[in-house]
Amino acid sequence: ACYSVGNKSNNGQEGVFPDDTTDKWDNPRVEHMGNYLARTQGKALGIVTTADVEDATPGSFSAHTQDRGAGTGICDMYLDEGVAKHNLRVLLGGGRKWFIPFGTAGSGRVNSLTLSGADAVLPAELATGWGISAGSLDPTRNLIADFQTAGFAYAPDSTTLNAVSSATTKLLGLFHTGNMDVSLDKIAERRGGASVGTIATFPDQPLLEEMTDKALQVLKNNVQGFVLMVEGASIDKQAHNMDTERWILDTIEFDNAIRVGQSFAQKRGDTLVIITADHEVSGVSLIGGSIVSDSKLAELAKDGGV
Repeated sequence: ACYSVGNKSNNGQEGVFPDDTTDKWDNPRVEHMGNYLARTQGKALGIVTTADVEDATPGSFSAHTQDRGAGTGICDMYLDEGVAKHNLRVLLGGGRKWFIPFGTAGSGRVNSLTLSGADAVLPAELATGWGISAGSLDPTRNLIADFQTAGFAYAPDSTTLNAVSSATTKLLGLFHTGNMDVSLDKIAERRGGASVGTIATFPDQPLLEEMTDKALQVLKNNVQGFVLMVEGASIDKQAHNMDTERWILDTIEFDNAIRVGQSFAQKRGDTLVIITADHEVSGVSLIGGSIVSDSKLAELAKDGGV
């Protein structure tokens, strides 16, 4: 969260200072970079990730909570605050489960204000003071439909994303119920190779560079400019798994997205591109990789690594 708000955050918190309550939503807030530029200069905000859109990095660019895992409330906040107050125009990634009504197949929405994945309800005095919606416990909310009512085009797959008009000004794309599949598997699917992981369930997922290109097409329609955050999320996730071929391919996917951003900036002449990382990933090294399974690594850890 440091590079989205300019302040260090406690572990697990997004867009807030720590406080002395257990409430997930009442912490003193820190203004996000994109929100500040929307307020002061009218800039649009775009968030693109290969993770669940509720995940830590995308959430840190729009949400305000002390619980990064409160997916129902965070995704509601994208619309109720991000769109309504902070000019959020593009949201692309995984995490469709948070947008599907509770009780519907594939839904991850939670009928709780305290459990994992919790919904968001603000104390009335804070909602009034901050000039925002207090929210409600609404597990059966159809958040995709609500985004569409707010004027967003919706893309559930790569084919639909590619067909989005260049005149579009608001775009929601949710290509998986959870984290999107990794680059190696998406490419294998396109080449007709064996399906692995969940690519068989969601076979038509865009690559990060394709999402980046479409996000730029949409955001450039805002004449006041924009802030776009693009995350290659599974470099980290696959490195945690010590799956070398997959984190390398996701690094290449991220590099391709950088190329798209740099090409846009070179043509425009008025766009700053910043490339950074939020942390190292599991001590990854190019000189070697694990030759044992995750389950074997867990066994070794229990035995002290012997």
